[in-house]
Amino acid sequence: MLDQQLLIGTVFLAGLASFLSSCIFPIIP
Repeated sequence: MLDQQLLIGTVFLAGLASFLSSCIFPIIP
């Protein structure tokens, strides 16, 4: 299941990137 691992990795990296970006650049509405 290479596609499943790739999907999980992509979601993990996307979540990690959004978390780090939110910590570095906090979005204030």
